[in-house]
Amino acid sequence: MLPLACLICGLLAAVVLSAAQSLDVIPDMSQLRGSAGLTRWEFHYSYADTSTKYVRNTSGQYIGEVHFKLELVSTAGDTSIAEWIAENASPTPVTKHERFLTGIQTLYLKPAQYLARISAVDLADTSNAVRNSFPIVVREFTPKIEMSDVIFTQKTVPGAIDSRFMRNGVQVMPNSRHDFIGKDPSLSVYLEVYNTKSNGADSIAVEYRILNNVKNEEFAVLRQQPGSTEGIAQRVDIPIDLLNTGVYYLVTSIKSTDLVTTYASAADRFFVLNPDLPPIAAPKLTEEELFTNSEWSVTEGTRLALELELSDVIATPTERTTRKALTETRAQQRYLFNFWSSRDPDPSTMENERLITFREMFERAQKFYGNPTFREGWRSDRGLVLMKYGIPSEIEQYVQSIDTKPYEVWTYRNLQGGVAFYFVDYQLMQNHKLVHSTLRGEIRNEKWREMYAKPFGSDPNATAR
Repeated sequence: MLPLACLICGLLAAVVLSAAQSLDVIPDMSQLRGSAGLTRWEFHYSYADTSTKYVRNTSGQYIGEVHFKLELVSTAGDTSIAEWIAENASPTPVTKHERFLTGIQTLYLKPAQYLARISAVDLADTSNAVRNSFPIVVREFTPKIEMSDVIFTQKTVPGAIDSRFMRNGVQVMPNSRHDFIGKDPSLSVYLEVYNTKSNGADSIAVEYRILNNVKNEEFAVLRQQPGSTEGIAQRVDIPIDLLNTGVYYLVTSIKSTDLVTTYASAADRFFVLNPDLPPIAAPKLTEEELFTNSEWSVTEGTRLALELELSDVIATPTERTTRKALTETRAQQRYLFNFWSSRDPDPSTMENERLITFREMFERAQKFYGNPTFREGWRSDRGLVLMKYGIPSEIEQYVQSIDTKPYEVWTYRNLQGGVAFYFVDYQLMQNHKLVHSTLRGEIRNEKWREMYAKPFGSDPNATAR
């Protein structure tokens, strides 16, 4: 799930909206196999019925309308655009929150890295709007046994079928908030499994494991599925009425019927709000117990060396000096434990969101920014900036022309009121070097274009830093 105005603005806040709200779109994205080598990329969204301004029309109805625009541009320059208007009609002014309005937009895309730009504007009050841009990776589906992304859905209401959300004979109304609310909640999900028949699987097992916020298993559900066709669709409703209010994880695995082989697996987070079962306080652990239970206590060898080197990317000068003075394995492990514990935005959970984001950026850098100079993409300038500051708000890419060498401009709107990083491949080796930034503390060179981006500079082997 990715943030538009915010990701999840508090589970309770999402439930007790009672007055007019600013436009707050909760987005989610899912990928399924398409056809002809294309991936079916779906943009799911929801927003509160009170978040728009309603205007009375000539028929006496009160209408609230939101104009959506979705634009995706690949690194190869392929562009896909979708625009639509989501409308809600009511016989009376909408002043009290009753429901979330749900929608879906589908695009068929080539597997690649894209820059997504999304905007949502209240047509009756254009100042009520949200806009965002971020990179995404559209996956490629192979001939192996694979599964689509798991789609969290809303519970089907008998007799309330909406044709917009019908898929393979079942209704799949997305639940982009991933929340399941009530005294008798059910976890509703939909997924597709591909290539079972061509891979000789007469049947498969789909395992759904429910983990709590400290990743301990609460229970598991197994569904057997015949594999007689190439494409299998499964929609399930799993009772979760015994789960206390809180954060949970769904681990979905496609397995052989003997449960020995796992073909595909995915983990997704969801939220339960059960008024009869309040949250359970997590047990208090000593610092020694926390360290012993952490991954750092068993991190050794080349993995430990890499983790120490990676920590330098965001470490303070004092921390780097301390780290370099450590020679014993246990001391290095404790350094990493303390290093990441101090950056945990929510110590009340076992999950360190800052570390998760950092590792996601590491994987993205490895995948997209490797080059002949730095085969490990995280060591490149773009990789280091990505891990240090996260995904940019916007990336502008300029290809080589008669007037300029290839360069990119990364914009971060959330840093110091808005900053930019300029990377130029001035040696034409697919290695974009950071030559200028408006962020305090980073390299600054107002003449970067003349020095590095011109097609014929005075010193083609100049060093940026």
